Amino acid sequence: MSKLFVLLLLSSPCWAQEPLIRVIQEPEGAVHSGQSIVLRVQVLVPNYFLGAPDFPRIEWVGGPAGELQDSGGNVFQRIDEQDYAGIERTYRFPPLAAGEHSLAPAEVRLRYADEHHRALDARLSLPNMRIQVNSMAPEYSAQSHTRAQLSVSETYQPDTTPLQSGDLLTRRLQIELREPGHLLPPTPTLNTPTGVRVYRRATQLEKTDGRSGQTIRRIDEVHYLFERAGPIVLPAIQLHWRNTLTGQLETAELPARHLSIAEHDEPLAAPVQRYAVHLSLFGLLIALLGGTLYRWQGWRQRCAAWQEERKHWRAFRQACASGHLDAVETSLEHWLQLNPAPEPLRRVRDTNLHEAIQALLRARYAANASHFDVQELYRAAAQVRQQRKTRPKPTAHPQQLNPDSD
Repeated sequence: MSKLFVLLLLSSPCWAQEPLIRVIQEPEGAVHSGQSIVLRVQVLVPNYFLGAPDFPRIEWVGGPAGELQDSGGNVFQRIDEQDYAGIERTYRFPPLAAGEHSLAPAEVRLRYADEHHRALDARLSLPNMRIQVNSMAPEYSAQSHTRAQLSVSETYQPDTTPLQSGDLLTRRLQIELREPGHLLPPTPTLNTPTGVRVYRRATQLEKTDGRSGQTIRRIDEVHYLFERAGPIVLPAIQLHWRNTLTGQLETAELPARHLSIAEHDEPLAAPVQRYAVHLSLFGLLIALLGGTLYRWQGWRQRCAAWQEERKHWRAFRQACASGHLDAVETSLEHWLQLNPAPEPLRRVRDTNLHEAIQALLRARYAANASHFDVQELYRAAAQVRQQRKTRPKPTAHPQQLNPDSD
């Protein structure tokens, strides 16, 4: 019995489940030079993760590093009657040269909970993986791989309609580069023919990942405006790039296109003249809008001043009706300070109003105050108010601007 207990005690560590790491190669089997390689790295733990694993940079010894793809996800698997939770990441590598290649040492750091819900840290090293890359199959020549890696196509809109001067022709150029590695499709040179205006749209780049590998697509769209009739030649397009499958500098070419542009039925205005007319109209609209905004702002200011003047005049009239001399003096002083002609209370230029104000001040502050007629003050102020409303705007006289002229 004691021997059985010792045997069980020694074998108990074997029951503890440890995290696992697996590397899956795509495509499986033989790999030829020119093929891209995808490695799917799976990290499995017996219970659950306490955080995202720290996936390292993976590269071949003396070779290129893998590009971590957006694709990935969770993995659930049952191994030896034990449920494992896993996280997978995908690395894509550019084509490798013929020969034997091995993964450089790297490790994944993670934190997980075991079956007793205890937090544990682990470091999992990548397996010692070696692959043999075979030479290119004999039936594939460099030229066939060049055509398979790069494809160029172009379309025209309209395609068959007879073109006239003033018409617009749209040229859509599409370049596809398969298994590009870290390169982008070559940039086409689009020269401008004589008698043609060229308008280019922004270049579009699209990247797709499929079972056959990675493809980057470049789309250029050009609009040709024909300004005159006659023969037009759209120049040929040459593309130069380094083939990632063979390592050689390659060239692809699209032939030139010959067009015959007919005379337009009606004479066309020169584009520069049309643009000048458009700019003139635009400037006129801007000037009209600016003048309207200026006049509207002035009208708003005049309305605000008129409302302010009415408010103070109403307060003065109510003070006169009440007979309180202190309110009459205060409201009159506020009204006199308004534009367009602010005047101090004791320096009013109008004779009748000045005498009425002096009588108001004597009635308030003189020792032997006499009787004061408030209505006489109100009538004098009303006369000054009417004069303010009907007073013409001051204008500069030529003799004032040029006093020495005859």
